[in-house]
Amino acid sequence: MKNNILILVPKSEEKELLAEMHHTGVERGLIVRTSIGSELTKLITSMSKRGYFVNGIVFDESNNLEFMFQRHSKQTEQMKLAELKS
Repeated sequence: MKNNILILVPKSEEKELLAEMHHTGVERGLIVRTSIGSELTKLITSMSKRGYFVNGIVFDESNNLEFMFQRHSKQTEQMKLAELKS
């Protein structure tokens, strides 16, 4: 099973990244109606409240998503979710 990685870009860097992608021939505008966006937003919001700042997602053909993150310096043990050892 092949893994795919989705890197999340801060809003402040979006314009520069899109310009660079356009320069290399990457296009955008293919829209598919799905609830994935709202589901991801809920997950990421919930994780940020627990001290995780998501900056990437690894996914494959299974129903699992692995989130890459930076940890808030004040995250407590009680705030942590189940994590894989990396």
